Amino acid sequence: MDILLFFQSIRNDILTMIFTAFTICTETMAVTLIAAIMYWCIDKKCGQRLLFAITGSITINSGIKNFFKVPRPIGSEGLESLRTSTATGYSFPSGHTQTATTVWVSIMEYFRKNWVIVLGVIMVLGAGVSRLYLGVHWPTDVLGGWILGIVLSLIFVKLFDYIDQNKCYYILFLILIVFMVAVYFLAGEELVKSFGMYTGFILGYIIEDK
Repeated sequence: MDILLFFQSIRNDILTMIFTAFTICTETMAVTLIAAIMYWCIDKKCGQRLLFAITGSITINSGIKNFFKVPRPIGSEGLESLRTSTATGYSFPSGHTQTATTVWVSIMEYFRKNWVIVLGVIMVLGAGVSRLYLGVHWPTDVLGGWILGIVLSLIFVKLFDYIDQNKCYYILFLILIVFMVAVYFLAGEELVKSFGMYTGFILGYIIEDK
């Protein structure tokens, strides 16, 4: 709480605009736009890897949230949270932070250029700090989002490369079954949406690939 109150104490119009922009860059519209640009305009394979990592990471994030059910700091005494309309569901781990980390680590791992790495690090750190600045997550939520985002993005992109090269579509369906079990036992609207995104990706990928 001391950390959140510190960020609240340094708020001003310029910082609020900057950190709100960082948060917006991790939301559905922005992430969809980034993935679409990658897929259609830059490198199709990078777009596919990115989408696989995003859909998998978001689904796992939703499952973990529904398992731990950690309440958000929103409404805590002395804390004024901003942009709460996009702060849905439970708190741990931070979905915005994990999504930003997954997106940019996947992109950095694919291109491996210095300017991409610098931009990626700025976006990842900015997304996490923005959630603290806005007062919608605890520091542990952001830390968890960073760690999970890095680990899951690397796992998913390597797994996708293996599946794509060897055409092991059954692995995608095995993951789908695991996610289906999680949806059944953990439930939750966000988890169902995430599961729908992953299902749409694997079916679309397999049909398009064949």
